[in-house]
Amino acid sequence: MMELEKKGAEGSGIIHEITEGYNLGHYSLKNEIDIPHYASEGYEETKTIGYGNNTKIIKEFVPYYPDWYKIYSNEGHDKATKAPNEMTTKEARIYKSPSL
Repeated sequence: MMELEKKGAEGSGIIHEITEGYNLGHYSLKNEIDIPHYASEGYEETKTIGYGNNTKIIKEFVPYYPDWYKIYSNEGHDKATKAPNEMTTKEARIYKSPSL
């Protein structure tokens, strides 16, 4: 399992995906709702902010279904175990040598 976790795509570790799914399942059962598979889908929008020499181009994620995305984000993704490349040094150390 740890070897698969290390080979996972950047930003998505297996343990992260498992805990995210568990959290969303728990929320879904507790609130008696079905969270659709497309809850996390959206698109990237490019915006220009500022004026003149202070102009900056930013990319912003825009969800297709904001209400579902809010549940997905707050109850699943944000509560899930972080992917290895998102961890602080301390979190990574604990992750590599967990105490049972």
